[in-house]
Amino acid sequence: MKIIIQENKDNINTKFHYIGRMVSAAENVHAQPWMEKDLYKVYDVLDTYQPDMLIIGYENLNPDIIEYLSESNISLVVDITNINTENLKELESLIESNNIKCQLFITEKKEHDSKINTFELSACADIVTPYSDPVDYNLEALLISETEEYDDSLLSKFNSYHTCYAPSSLVVPMNTPDLTPAYDFDFLLNSNQLIGLYNKYDHVIINGSLDYCTSQIFFDATLRAKKVTLNYPEKDKDKFMDFLKSTFIEFTEEPSSDKIRQQIHFNHTCINRVMKLLIALNMKEEAQSLSARLGGGQ
Repeated sequence: MKIIIQENKDNINTKFHYIGRMVSAAENVHAQPWMEKDLYKVYDVLDTYQPDMLIIGYENLNPDIIEYLSESNISLVVDITNINTENLKELESLIESNNIKCQLFITEKKEHDSKINTFELSACADIVTPYSDPVDYNLEALLISETEEYDDSLLSKFNSYHTCYAPSSLVVPMNTPDLTPAYDFDFLLNSNQLIGLYNKYDHVIINGSLDYCTSQIFFDATLRAKKVTLNYPEKDKDKFMDFLKSTFIEFTEEPSSDKIRQQIHFNHTCINRVMKLLIALNMKEEAQSLSARLGGGQ
């Protein structure tokens, strides 16, 4: 099977990267990224590669892609994360009216009912996407912030630290020019670039909304850092406890970092998520071959 997957664009998760790498590791599957700069070259790309399946974000379904899919047998998988109800209905109507073979919707949080089968690809730790490992050093703290402003008291007890601006809405290219002078931070990075930094600090602080503090950055940091603290709005304390109870098993109170880290390692990595995605796509043999090669939870 040949699968084409859009280039990863999200600043705080690498799902399109790890899906591509993981499915390529399954037996008899080859995945090819569709770079953002080539999204308008619909016929050139799809005629050349001739995929069996296309995985793409709903916002990138341009008229040429819709026309091509309406005249082909390509299976469509659409990421509808953060879609609103109105746009979802329009998307469903577009798929139906053009007789497109849409096999699955995927979303990080299932917030809407849909006519089309929807798979919840929740946040997890990326353990397969390559990342750079900078010069070795050690500081007391790293503050990762969703917003340009943060409470200075978060860093008051540390003598040495770095600050990183990693907003969910700003796309930071892998090889980005130095944009940090535009912000009052030491770094401007995306989630992939952060992976190589977590073990350089004694303490990692994640500052932002609850959604941000429970995104892939939480899973990546908790798996790799010595200590992680989340700074989210106090009003969301109960929601955070609900997140812990629904995500991690056998916790009656707020668990220790070691227990969470252990469960992430066994149950909440991209290996676990992609194997379940393959099963949702009726690719059980490919999921089994992936499990045999890489391991992973059920």
